[in-house]
Amino acid sequence: MAARGLRREGLVNAAPPIPDYPARVRQAVGLLAGPDSDARAYLECLAYAARLMDDAVDADHGPVDYHRLFHVLLVELPANPFFQAHRAALIAMHSATLNAWQDADAWLAHPDLRRQHALVFRDYLTELGLLVAYLVGGYDHRRAISLPVRELLFKPET
Repeated sequence: MAARGLRREGLVNAAPPIPDYPARVRQAVGLLAGPDSDARAYLECLAYAARLMDDAVDADHGPVDYHRLFHVLLVELPANPFFQAHRAALIAMHSATLNAWQDADAWLAHPDLRRQHALVFRDYLTELGLLVAYLVGGYDHRRAISLPVRELLFKPET
């Protein structure tokens, strides 16, 4: 029921998933941020930084523009009004997300159950996005978009 109300208010985009992963990330960011442009800008900073940080670790997408990455993390993100308003909650989730990501990197090479858990750990960034959805629109907004966002961000095992 809440999802229908949110669709009427323009918080949920009911369009089908886009096959291109970067476009799906942009669509997920739109769902998570709803009408809050500062939340959208915050999530765009995170998505950009996460992609470059992953590229730096994996070395699988060419050279990383570290100067731009540092600018996003040290200037754009802390200057963002949404981040400033919710920094205590967001910094705690940043820390948990980075920890899960490091653990995922350590366990991905294991051929056992640890690898399966690592695949879950590496997607912990989605939980940070869902926290943003809660901060933007409360419980009903987060619940209305939680599974659609997970569907958008779902990737085959790599």
